[in-house]
Amino acid sequence: MTAANKAWYKSKRSTTVYQENGVWHCRYHDTNVVSWDEKTITLDNGGWFSYTSKARMNEVSLAYDLKYWVWQKNHNWFVAYEKPPSCDEEAQMRLLARTKLGYDDAECEDERVTVPFHNGMVLQRWR
Repeated sequence: MTAANKAWYKSKRSTTVYQENGVWHCRYHDTNVVSWDEKTITLDNGGWFSYTSKARMNEVSLAYDLKYWVWQKNHNWFVAYEKPPSCDEEAQMRLLARTKLGYDDAECEDERVTVPFHNGMVLQRWR
């Protein structure tokens, strides 16, 4: 973690970033809203579909170059994530198996895959 990455959360209320057993965590109040290592990223809002939970998730993605974005439309949350190296059916199935969602819930366009947000969802890191 660089000094620039370390500094962003110092001014954020009730937010800490720490490493434990090789996994990084961003904790907002009592919930690890983002946990990540070299292979996976786990997103969990603890049941709080709030602006700040979503903001913390997105701030972590930007600060640590995790390549996902959480957004909302009509009160539903979605995650746009970097497209797998080849966005074929097999790659989508691997991604969606990790998010515990069905194949029909994904859209694979341009440079990103978009899936509905699910508490505890795990995204596979492609790089």
